[in-house]
Parts: sequence; C-alpha cells; structure tokens
Amino acid sequence: MTIPRQASARDDLRSELLDRVSDEPLVRNRTLPHSATRHMCVGCYVDHEYRERAVCDVYLARSRQVAPSYGYDLIPVLVHARRAAWIDHAQHVLVVVAIAYWIYHDLFAAAITISAVIDWYVIKRFWRLLKDFMSYIRTRGSLAERAHLRRRFRWLTAGLIAPWFFVIGVAFYFARRILDQHFAHLRVVGLEVLLTLGSLIAIVSVAAVVRQICIDRIPANPQQERIYRARLERIRRDQYRPITVFSGYRPFVGSGVEVRTWSFAQRLRRVGEAPEDQADLAVDHPPDPLPEDLGEPPFRTVVLVDHIREQMSKLVRDTDTELALPHLRVYDAAFVGGYRTGKLTAGRTQDQIDNGTADAIAINSLLDNASDRDRHYIVCQVTAWDGEIVASMFIHVGIQGRALYLELTSWALPQTRDAFLVGDLRRGSGLPAYWRAFRRSALRMPTELARAPGGLARLAKRPLYLLLPSFERTRDTKRDVGASFSLRELAANVHTDPKGYVERPPTMSYFQWRDVVKFHQVIERRLLSSVQEFLESRDIDTAEYRERAVALFNTGIVQFGSGTISVQNLATSTSDVDNAIRAAMAEQI
Repeated sequence: MTIPRQASARDDLRSELLDRVSDEPLVRNRTLPHSATRHMCVGCYVDHEYRERAVCDVYLARSRQVAPSYGYDLIPVLVHARRAAWIDHAQHVLVVVAIAYWIYHDLFAAAITISAVIDWYVIKRFWRLLKDFMSYIRTRGSLAERAHLRRRFRWLTAGLIAPWFFVIGVAFYFARRILDQHFAHLRVVGLEVLLTLGSLIAIVSVAAVVRQICIDRIPANPQQERIYRARLERIRRDQYRPITVFSGYRPFVGSGVEVRTWSFAQRLRRVGEAPEDQADLAVDHPPDPLPEDLGEPPFRTVVLVDHIREQMSKLVRDTDTELALPHLRVYDAAFVGGYRTGKLTAGRTQDQIDNGTADAIAINSLLDNASDRDRHYIVCQVTAWDGEIVASMFIHVGIQGRALYLELTSWALPQTRDAFLVGDLRRGSGLPAYWRAFRRSALRMPTELARAPGGLARLAKRPLYLLLPSFERTRDTKRDVGASFSLRELAANVHTDPKGYVERPPTMSYFQWRDVVKFHQVIERRLLSSVQEFLESRDIDTAEYRERAVALFNTGIVQFGSGTISVQNLATSTSDVDNAIRAAMAEQI
C-alpha cells in the first residue's frame, strides 16, 4: 500500500509510517496457531446456542461490523456453523414430519407416545433433583434451598402425572369407541408406540452421528486459502481490519477481560529549563511575569509512535527464543464508535476503501488529533498456548498541552470452554465418539424434540434477514454499526452485560494467568525504557518520568477474579528503576 506524498516533510514521515499499517509481515502473520479456530468449529456442533449466535448475530447481521479476530480465523467457524445449522434444520423437519405421520396414522398411540416422552423428560429432571437434594444434605443448605427443592418436587410430580390424565380423559369422553378398540388390541398399540419412539430416536441419533462425522473431518488447520461468497469474503477482509468499530462502552471488543490499565502525563520540559513556580500557579493572581510562548512541541506524536513500534518490533524479529516473544504481532489500530464510522470513508475513493488506504489515512488523522473521541493505539498481541491464550497490550500516546500522555491497558483472552475441546480427546474421535454421540442423543431425545418448533420458527425467519439494510446504508443513516460481541469471547465463557462490560471473569489455570502477567510485564518494561530513551535523545528532562515509573513498579498488583497476584522484587527508588530501565535499553542495542 502506498500513500501519496504530501507537500510537507511531516506528511512524508507520516506516509512512511502508514506503509506499515497493514502490509508488514509483523502485522498480518499467517503462521499463527489455529487451535482456537478448530475448537470453535467443534463448538458449532456441540452447542446449538453458540451456533445460533454465530449464524444469526454474525453471518446474517449484515448491518454490523464483525469483531476483530484475535488469535483465530472466523471464516472456518462460520462455515461449520452454517453446516451445523442445516443439520439441525433437517432434524427438526424430519421430527415434525414423523410426529405428524403417527398422529394421522393413530392418534391414540401418538398421544401415548407423547405422554411417555414427557414422562421421560420429567424422570430425567427427577434425577437432577435427586442429585441436588444429596448436595443439599452434604452441604447442610439453608431453609430457602429446601423450600426451592420442595417446589421443584411438586412441579415435577404434577408433570409426571398430568399427561396421562389428559390422554385418558380426552379418550374416555371424546373417543370412547376408539378407546375400547385399542384396549382390545393392546399388543398392536404397544407396537405402534414402540415404532413411534424408535423412529424419533433414529432421527435424533442419525443427526448426532452426522455431527460427529463433521467433527472428525475438521482438519488440524481449518484455514483454507480460497475465495468465498460475497458475505464470507466481506467478513474475511473485515476480521483483520486495523480499525475496530465497536458498539456500547467497551472499545476493546474481542480482547477478553481487562488485566491492568495505567496512564500518566509527563511534562515536556527540556533539561535545564526552570521548573514551574508553585506560587505562580495560585488561583488568586496571574503569574508575573507572564510566561513566553513555548512555540512548537519538541517532537510530534507520530515520531514517538514510530519509535515505540520499532522498539516493540525487535521482540518479533529476533530468532532467539530468549530475545523474542512467541507469535507477537505489533501494528497500529484505531477504535471508532459505531455511530461515527461515516468519517472513515468521507472524501475517499472506492479504490482507497478497497485497498486499505482509507483506513491508513483515518489512523493518521487520529494521530494528529489527540482530542478526537476515537483513539489510536499500538497493539502488541501475543498468542500463546497454541492459540488458546491471547494477551493484548494496547499503547496510546498523545501530546497535548505540552505534555506527553502515556497509557497502557492489557487484556487477556482465555481458552475456549472444555466442551469445545472434545475433538482433541480420545473419547472425541473414533468408535467411542460415535457410540457416545448415539447414546447421548438417545437419552436427550425429549429435549431434542422440544427444540423442533423453535428450530422451524428460526428457519422460517431466515428470509427476513435479507430485508436488513446493508452495512453502507446503515452507516450512511448514522446508526450504530459497531460490533457488540465476539464469538471468541463467547467460546471462552466471557459473558457481558447489555452495555458490553464483562459480568464475571472466566476461569484460567495458574500457568496461563502467569504467562499473561509475564507478557504484560515484558511489554511494559520495554515501553517504559523505549519512551525514556526517546525523551533523553530529545534532551527532555526525565526526572518526573522516572518517578512515575517507580510508582508503576511499586504498585504492580494485578486483580483478576477472586485471586490477587503480586509482582515480586519491586523497585523502591528512582535509582533502582533508572538502572533497570538502562539495563533494558542495553539489551536492545
């Protein structure tokens, strides 16, 4: 991608910076691990709610931007979600057809079968109630828990008996002659009931076996280099777009849970410049004499951003495992609110939009304007544990009021839920997997039958999604087109409230969490040393900066869930931090 040269030297420097926004190999690394992608593909077959959200809220939601794909590829997930959806639709149609046939063939036998299925479901709930009651006894639960168990027992007892009273009552009062005929041929009635149950179990079990076949056929690397249809091709381009369009109050959608955030402002005062007189800062009188105009700032934001990115990129280029971070990506990104996306394409040609030049120019404009409602960040993203853990560090730099503002926020994306890992287990492949799928589907047959009406309703509603306005039309009418949720976060059980805030953090193992803390500290130390090196090279007084670094190191405590992790060997003086920073600078040379 090439940015046209402008008249000023500053724009020339900016164009050189933007050449690396989306084309540099550090930004679009195609060698990222793909375990998370495979597990999410498996999840489309084992969790129907997850699959429905993938199809309805991502694939069919043409009016919204997709969330960024951190550490995975969204396209294979959507392909398998559509395939799993059609398997479910076929199962629901066959179930409804089978029930309609048996009702037409023999209403009384079909009614007995439906009552037996309801009792089957109620007995399963009784088993769950028994386990909860034993847990109540072991833990010596409260009176409220006991009252809740009693209410569940009464409702389940009514559900166990009511279907039979309904069938016998209707048959006795409205079809007495048919009832007498069936009582005279009980074997025939029993055979028809068994055939009805067998046909329903067969439909559900065959669908489960087909799902297991699809799981077995998912390759180790689900990514495929091919051209997809219009909607999937649009998503394939947007998922790695350097501009994130978010909805709600959480700009870092798709990043998981927040680990730590800090920021501070540093006065840009040259070495030897007289400090501010505290008396002159009083509110009751103006300073005397009035300060002179300080002129241009000592440097521009784009220059410091370029330096920070260059220093962070050294952690990618090194081939030694002790000098580099595994699967680190460093790139520029912008985070724009869903109502403000019109400015991204205002005054741009279609060629600039298609080749990414419009995004590069938008990122550049955010670098120039620190007061904009949207933000530019340098993203340092580490993918670990074969793609299951993604640690994202977002660095924001701004110069305003002759002060340098520095911000670092770290987010962690946990591994996918345990149910999605079944494809990697021994019981998840081969003959044991098929037997397990058949057995589970047969036992869960009443639940699968109950899903059939809702599944057919969703299938009938699919054509209505074609009436939704396109992304461009929604954007031009100044409506919210931002991403509201991420499939990767949903796969990791990161649940958010309607405003987008994380309601409860998911569970992470000790080593996974320690790796996230390690990546944060490495990036944090490299950031502080890089900025201090840059300020000293520009003859800026760094005494205040070192004091800020001391405060950051001495408050290095990270809160996550119910546990507290303390950073050991904290610095306690300015000289200690100065020596540590200079040692880190020496390692970069």
